Amino acid sequence: MLGLTVAASLFLAGTAARGTQEAQYQPGTPFTYLFDTGSPSPRLLSARAISAKDGWTLVPEDDTEHTFRGDAVLLNDKLSVVLRAKGPGAEVYSQTTGKAKFRAVVMAADRTAVSVQGTSSVRIVENSPGAVELEATFQTDGATGRFSVGYRLTTGEAMLEMTGGPSAERFFVWCKTRYVVVPDFFGDDMVFTAATGDLSRFGLPAENFFLSLIEGGDSIMMCVWPSRRQDAHAILTGEGAQRVIRGCEVQGGEGSTLSVALLDTANIWHEEVPTEERVRRGRGIDWRPPFDAKWRVDRPSAGPFTVSSDLSKAQLENSGPPPRDAIPTPTIVYPLDRTVATPLAAVCPIDVLRSTLGVGPCQYILQTEGLASDSNPTPDHVISWVERQFAKHKEGEAADEIKEQLAQMSDHVRHAQARIDRYAAFGREVQTLLKTEEARRGESEAARGLSDTVAYVARTADAGRRTHEPAERAAGLADAIVRLIGREESLAECQRLGLEVRRIGAEQDRTLSTCRMAVRWLKVQARMCVIRDPGSAELAKEIQARAERFLNEK
Repeated sequence: MLGLTVAASLFLAGTAARGTQEAQYQPGTPFTYLFDTGSPSPRLLSARAISAKDGWTLVPEDDTEHTFRGDAVLLNDKLSVVLRAKGPGAEVYSQTTGKAKFRAVVMAADRTAVSVQGTSSVRIVENSPGAVELEATFQTDGATGRFSVGYRLTTGEAMLEMTGGPSAERFFVWCKTRYVVVPDFFGDDMVFTAATGDLSRFGLPAENFFLSLIEGGDSIMMCVWPSRRQDAHAILTGEGAQRVIRGCEVQGGEGSTLSVALLDTANIWHEEVPTEERVRRGRGIDWRPPFDAKWRVDRPSAGPFTVSSDLSKAQLENSGPPPRDAIPTPTIVYPLDRTVATPLAAVCPIDVLRSTLGVGPCQYILQTEGLASDSNPTPDHVISWVERQFAKHKEGEAADEIKEQLAQMSDHVRHAQARIDRYAAFGREVQTLLKTEEARRGESEAARGLSDTVAYVARTADAGRRTHEPAERAAGLADAIVRLIGREESLAECQRLGLEVRRIGAEQDRTLSTCRMAVRWLKVQARMCVIRDPGSAELAKEIQARAERFLNEK
């Protein structure tokens, strides 16, 4: 994350100082520390206890043989993580405001456990200014009786990494969640609330990450995992008005990891229904973002689907997102990515994505669709390079390379369009399967929901061909750019043509991203179908299998 850049410089500047004062704790510095509270607590530690540290002992740097008499506490300047001997897992407190605030319990469990009854052992794996890592074995009422899990906290990061050990087959994050958001960087997000369905848990169409917007608007929790085969679910409790999202579960397993990042800032996310007066005036919500960023604005569409847009801080302050259909629509706003004006210390979800998975949004969607390559011949990348050659008047000497780059770009657009066409074919294929089942068994509510989703996939995939054949259009524009080589004052025309190419690439990105999200949701819907309609089990299993194969094919 970009915030780590500052932390790393402080770390390098201060390492020598800590080396000469190993037994001293330096509050407010980004270093990692490990404490022993001296006696186990039967309940969550208070903010005062975290701040005062009465009776706590600092475990000296590099001491990995320490035996804990009380609870273990890992901390840096962003987080305090308490591993109570009588607790179910890691209890996470944010402290970016200078005062500890409890946020979540991050824990694991074996496959059959109903409750976790505390630790039977805690082993120190690493204890340095750069990172503290513990391995804890917990006792449970499950079939195995115990499981192991690792927790790691690093310098200056508001992120805890959990690694599954033996029998740690499920990961849980319990926090006061208002909304669960599955972001779609190029398409529309999916947003889930306690009113999403009536089951005690529902699947999330997330492949590697989701956001929990924590009650109060001052914190977002982002969960990230590396394998697209790790399923995720939201867990709900209560009835009626008391129904809430209690937390989320991610599939674990020995060696599996889950990174939990806390994005803490006052008003970091916002929800509002615009007043009728603002709607009549063509304005949206009345709210001021806390910092410059690319702010994602989500408004409900159908079920968990939303209509998403990206606005700057200035756009939000001046008028807010324009209302949809002149109706006061619930609106959710959160920061998605940074801009050149974003403060260095601010952290956005895409920063976390880059830090944990090592890719940005464009490369992420290319990788998931099997379109990534070392040369990265995307329209935006190639056109940016070509425009630089024209701007420097070097297009003549770079003519052969320009032709090669544009040819690779045209191939990329062709391959992307072929993938989009496969989405359309997949949608029609599943529609046929559902119609056959309907003729055999009659229409069911569960099947109707599946039909709506596959129709959306087919409709979205076909939409890009309404005005032109994207691959042919991109190739024609590339040829037109090549013909500009050697002409006087050709930069402006190159930029005009390049803008059209970029639009084709952006539309393909959006279509691929939107279709992939919908097929993931179809897979989740099919899994939940069996609970609502046991008679649809065979159909649901077939659709799940087809969706899984399609998402994995490249």
